[in-house]
Amino acid sequence: MRKPAQFSKSKISNLHVHRSGTYYAVTKVFGKTIRRTLATTDYNIAKNRLPLMLDEIKGAKNAAKAGTLR
Repeated sequence: MRKPAQFSKSKISNLHVHRSGTYYAVTKVFGKTIRRTLATTDYNIAKNRLPLMLDEIKGAKNAAKAGTLR
């Protein structure tokens, strides 16, 4: 018996919604899937927060790999 999906895709790439209604930023960094909450259930707010969260995720991972601090 299959469990219901935890996350479903939205209209925008990298934006997924949990079955509870909370939006998440989802991306892959160095082959690893990273999921971070956008702390909202509103689509428009999530859409506005998404680019900032993606920059934060990718920037932090790249800085760690390079051995530098931000």
